[in-house]
Amino acid sequence: MSGKYMKIKRVIIPTLTMVMLSSMLFGCASATKQDTYNMLQESTEIELEYAELDTVDNKEISSLDWIELGNLTTYSDLRASWDKIVGVTGTTGNKTGMFYKNWEGPTQDNYLTEVILSTEFVDFVSNEDNYNKLVDAVRDNFTDSDDLTDEQLFSMGLNAYFSLLPMEDEAESYANDYITRAQFLALITRATNPVSVQESDDYKAYLSQLETTAGESIYNQAVAFSLPYSYLLTEDGSLNSKTYDSAISRGEAIYTIINMLYGEEGLATVNIDESSNVFTDTKNGGDILTEQGLKSKAEEISYAIQNPDKGCPEDIYKTLVKAQELGLIGSETAWDEAITLSDAITLYYNTALSKLEITTSSGNSKDTTTETSKIPESKGWTDYKKTADYYIASGQATESAMHVLNPDIYGTETAGKGTGDVPFDFIDASVETRKMKVTTTKGYPIEAWYYVEAGTVQFIYTGEVTPGGAWYTDPDSLDVLDAAFNYEKSLLDITHEQKIQILGEPTMTAEEVIAALQ
Repeated sequence: MSGKYMKIKRVIIPTLTMVMLSSMLFGCASATKQDTYNMLQESTEIELEYAELDTVDNKEISSLDWIELGNLTTYSDLRASWDKIVGVTGTTGNKTGMFYKNWEGPTQDNYLTEVILSTEFVDFVSNEDNYNKLVDAVRDNFTDSDDLTDEQLFSMGLNAYFSLLPMEDEAESYANDYITRAQFLALITRATNPVSVQESDDYKAYLSQLETTAGESIYNQAVAFSLPYSYLLTEDGSLNSKTYDSAISRGEAIYTIINMLYGEEGLATVNIDESSNVFTDTKNGGDILTEQGLKSKAEEISYAIQNPDKGCPEDIYKTLVKAQELGLIGSETAWDEAITLSDAITLYYNTALSKLEITTSSGNSKDTTTETSKIPESKGWTDYKKTADYYIASGQATESAMHVLNPDIYGTETAGKGTGDVPFDFIDASVETRKMKVTTTKGYPIEAWYYVEAGTVQFIYTGEVTPGGAWYTDPDSLDVLDAAFNYEKSLLDITHEQKIQILGEPTMTAEEVIAALQ
């Protein structure tokens, strides 16, 4: 790692925290298992004198106000340069271009993950000349650029443009400085979510929980939505005011990013039993928490760092295996080392790229060699199979994602179920869609969705899933359907064909919708 050490600091901290820090700062052999046990038995607090990791100081962080991408004015010179290079036009608050559109259409509230998954930017930077232009613009912006690789410069360009962890001194990159858990969780939250996520009830609940356990912090507003993905937990006291502001390990960072972007489903394919000898510097340590009778995740990771021959915790190990399968890491994990700002952003970016099955060996192009799916024809949507086959073959959707978009499932597979019982595997954000409101022949509103690349249109009635994963509802249509079935059927008990019979046919053809949206 390229981070630096600096200044001597004397603090009084809980013994457990001392154990963690001493092992991270001085090496795994700094204390034996017996030493650790003795320290824990002797006192609940200990005076510690140590060489402090050169993490980004809180005072060096600019305002973390979460502002829509289109309204940002920070790093103005770099922002203007990147806008010109990628073809973004318009003024602050009203910009257009590849950074300012999502699967629904134009937006000012975009974020890094959405931009990556849309593929346009990824395809753009796969061109060496384009990539070099962006890197050169970043190089001209920072005074410490001579010490940075092109990869680091690119990551710091992403940091600046998307305001992941903005700095007070915009002339210095801080690329090689270690970051704290709070800083890491803040930047990946801002990379993964739009500003509007702060309006959700889940966000508010996480924020309250965080403030209770970690106290007040400039990072809380951003960190809150990443709380469920943190390795250290608020529930067991692991994530507290002290661990919050201490350096995060690479293993924790990989654990969080993999879980956030791939989830349980993505990890379900990992066979750790067949991956017992894939790393040179660690192994599967199993359920260390239970086996050692520990009380928290903080104690578990402390024990693992103190006892490297025992391996790392199994839940971290599993994400390391997944990361290696995706080509994100090699045989040496360095899981117990601190992570720098540029490394964290690069890791996040490459993990998001892996979601698109993009590799540098194939020129950063999307794999479109997937066999045509065995999707059936649909009675309710003539172009359903054509649409599904196109996006499955291009790698932009799975069969399960397209299955729930088949109108034939309503009133059959969905009968007797609630919306929460209908699994929805999101289609890729790279699928370009446009929508418009259309009325039926009986005057009821429905949605028309135009799948741009496939050249097809889907008409969606109340109580059906949209391509974005939301349920479309219209109260007036619901009232009519309830009355038609004497309030004996729920929306999911009613077929698509029955809705057409009761509510009417679309007043526009697919061709007319395409012409209007084009």
